[in-house]
Amino acid sequence: MPTGIDNHRDFYRIDCRAVVSCKLLADTVARGASPDSHFNENPALALSRELLRLDQENAQLLHSIGEKDRALGGYLGVVNRKIDLLARHLIAESPDAATGEEQTISLSEGGVAWHTSQALPGGAFVALRLMLLPAYTPVTAYAEVISTEYGTAEPLVTASFENLREADRQLIARHVIQVQMAEQRRRAGRE
Repeated sequence: MPTGIDNHRDFYRIDCRAVVSCKLLADTVARGASPDSHFNENPALALSRELLRLDQENAQLLHSIGEKDRALGGYLGVVNRKIDLLARHLIAESPDAATGEEQTISLSEGGVAWHTSQALPGGAFVALRLMLLPAYTPVTAYAEVISTEYGTAEPLVTASFENLREADRQLIARHVIQVQMAEQRRRAGRE
């Protein structure tokens, strides 16, 4: 997907499926304000975010346990995947968890490009909720609109993230790696 950004990119960019919700902000990004405050809070999303945070906090510990006791590390990994599946199911079944349009987006740790019917001028600030599929990974962030390309059924908006929280940056990085690995496996299967 073309992004309209002609400048040098510092991050690897992927095309992936996501549900995109966007709220146009009146001015700039308020210091200290959470992008979550612009969307209805959903208990399933809150649970998913907390589980992801715990995963990040305990990844090193799980790796360490796996090195010392391979069977225990494997078992804990399976339990972790079961909990992830339950969280995904809760989000999928929650009526307002994934509000927005499911589409292919262009994503990196630096920004995102997506199609929208909203009029978003360059320089505008938005609050975004991205539900990264198929894992239903929720990411909320502020972004500044860099450009809007017209010429398709819905304009293509390119935006750079503003004040991206470290936890959300790590979720995006992890998603990018997972999509890259899935693509490599898919290519290897064709050869």
